[in-house]
Amino acid sequence: MTPFDDAVQTARANAEEWIVACTIATEVPPSPVQSSGSKEMFTAAMILVAQQAVAEVIANRLANPAFPKTAAGVVLQPKQFSGTLRGLSVTKGKDYWVDAITGNWFPQHVAECLQAWRRVQEMIRTGHDGRVVPGALYYYSPVTMSPPFRVPDWVSAPTPKQSIPCERISADYFRFYR
Repeated sequence: MTPFDDAVQTARANAEEWIVACTIATEVPPSPVQSSGSKEMFTAAMILVAQQAVAEVIANRLANPAFPKTAAGVVLQPKQFSGTLRGLSVTKGKDYWVDAITGNWFPQHVAECLQAWRRVQEMIRTGHDGRVVPGALYYYSPVTMSPPFRVPDWVSAPTPKQSIPCERISADYFRFYR
């Protein structure tokens, strides 16, 4: 491999990590929030756990033959991650995922999500057992559903998904499944 080939590989890896980090960042709120549909606050501690949990879902999909073979392929798969769904947030005047990709939306939050992704990758590489949603391949956020707290069809049909509890995140904000 030539130095140029090495540089291209590094750029591809960095771009893929950035795409994943931006996806995680737009899936997980950047600051504590109280949804009008919940009696619970989504806290700073929950943000950190949710960043890891979403990173784990992406990594679990990457390891599963039913999903694309690259992390960018996983997060860019149609109708899978709300941040990458073109036009959803555009109706409110902003496309947060594009703003994150270009560094114009909560850059510190995106950087934290990049670190969460790298930590999950390192846990997998070293066999560390610190996962918060082991085996999770799916999740959704009840408070962001339309209408709020609607359960997506994929949870029960055609084969019901198995719930994976995550006690450190309010189930009003994230629910995980395999």
